[in-house]
Parts: sequence; structure tokens; C-alpha cells
Amino acid sequence: MRRRGIEDGFTLIELLIVTGIAAMLMMFAAEGFVAAATRSQARAVTVEIGGILRTARQAALTERHPVQITFDAAGTKLHVVGAEPYGLGLYDFSGTGVSIGSITGGPLVTFYPSGRSASPTTIQVMSRHRDTWRITVSLTGRVNLS
Repeated sequence: MRRRGIEDGFTLIELLIVTGIAAMLMMFAAEGFVAAATRSQARAVTVEIGGILRTARQAALTERHPVQITFDAAGTKLHVVGAEPYGLGLYDFSGTGVSIGSITGGPLVTFYPSGRSASPTTIQVMSRHRDTWRITVSLTGRVNLS
């Protein structure tokens, strides 16, 4: 005997509601993934700038002459003078969505042959989403990331 009135399956409204909820969840997840990727990119640029500063200091110590790092006004490039044998020159990070927010000691960082820097400097690196990291260069020439 067959029962009447009982149907198997889903209505169109039920399917639309479930699809809408799934789309909203995917949208929020995608936004989180993009933000995480941007943070990771900004952190990588910060580590790379810190590595360039450390290498520039080492070049000043080894080559026994001053090495200068100049940050451009737009905050998306740096230029190293005096450390060419170490492969340092122009570093352009303009396509990464990362920029230099501020530099306390001015746009020029100089390392002397003693390894010391000309002035203490704090460089603030910012991502598109306003996440910030700091690179600190002390008078002794030590470079710290935070």
C-alpha cells in the first residue's frame, strides 16, 4: 500500500536557504584567508628588510667603509649604497601591498665601519590591513624585529 502526502526531497526554498548560508560562510572564510595572506606577506617583507639592514651592517664592518640605506618618500623602496659586493642595491616591495609607515631617524640609515649606526632608528612596516611591525636599529648597530 502506498501512502499519500509523503514526499521525499527538498523544496526549492530550502535549497536556496542552504545555498545562501553556505555562500555567506565561504565569503567570511575567504576574507580571513586574504587577511592572513596579507599579514604573511607584510611579515616576510619586514624580515627581508631586517636582513638587508643586518647585511649592510656586516658589509660596513667587513669592507671598513660606511654603508647607507635610503628609504624613498613613497615608502615602497630602499636603496643600499656601499654594499654592492654583497648583492645589495635596490629593493622594491611596491607590488606587495606593504609600505613603510614611519621612520623615526629620517629616511637614511648609516652603518659605520665600527658597526655602529649614525642614529637610533625605528622603522614601522604596515600592510594594507594596517597590521604593523617594527624594525629597530640601535646606536650599537643591532637590528631587532618586533
